[in-house]
Amino acid sequence: MKNYIKSIALSVFCLTSVAFTGCEDFLTEDPQSQYSADTFYKQDSDFEFAIAGVYAQQQGMFAYSGGAIRLPITRADELVVGAGYCDENDTFTDNGSGSVIPGYWNSLYTMIYRSNAILDKIDEVEFKDATKKSNIKGEALALRAWAYYNLGINFGGVPLIDKTLSTPETKKIARSTQAETLAFAAADYKAAIDLLPEAWTGNGLGRVTKYAAMAGLARLYMFESNFSSAAPLLKSIIDSGKYKMAENYVDCFNDAFDNTEERVWEVQFMTGGLGEGNTFCASWLPAGYVGDLGP
Repeated sequence: MKNYIKSIALSVFCLTSVAFTGCEDFLTEDPQSQYSADTFYKQDSDFEFAIAGVYAQQQGMFAYSGGAIRLPITRADELVVGAGYCDENDTFTDNGSGSVIPGYWNSLYTMIYRSNAILDKIDEVEFKDATKKSNIKGEALALRAWAYYNLGINFGGVPLIDKTLSTPETKKIARSTQAETLAFAAADYKAAIDLLPEAWTGNGLGRVTKYAAMAGLARLYMFESNFSSAAPLLKSIIDSGKYKMAENYVDCFNDAFDNTEERVWEVQFMTGGLGEGNTFCASWLPAGYVGDLGP
């Protein structure tokens, strides 16, 4: 009986030791059901998810309440803009009291933050496919360039952030000039061009290509009236033979021609009630219109 009791006591002691050891190990591990900067960016598939998150910001900016389309067009003389529609952008007295301008600013800087997170980590990870690694790095650079270009032309000079920073660190970054902002974007575009593929296929359609980055850089140069630098870039795009004008003008607005030769690069939307669509086009229809919207 004494030996039996000793056996039970020893078993309880062992189980207790295991329980405490296991509990200690569990508490020191990162939560398995949550992503963080410390547990993410460890393998090539993580970067595929991460770059998709950068692209995702474009959808909101080009949607009904986004600023990418609304802010430029509402300055035009032929539009009558309702109060609060664009944060007084239509009268050139822009302010951040509404939601359009702050939303646009925040979306662009979210793209920059997510791009920086990729660029900070990607060289530390060994990819199974070296070409994929180069492509994702090029995408992050091109998308960051696109974000800074849009910030530059809409807001002038902005704080230039090229790595992930804490909030206190970010607040210490001074505002740059518009010329410096565009120069930063141009440098990113140039770096991206050498890393990006000439085309994507399959599920990759719609991702930024070498020629899309060249087109973005050319547009930047044209904004600066630097036409001599833009011309060779645009000529390279034309001479690639990958693009041509649509046969019929209406095809430019037909979903059946998405990601075809007429489009160098376009924001991706998807119909079908998946929450990936865009209702901006419907805002141009006459009030109360109900009918066939065409193909």
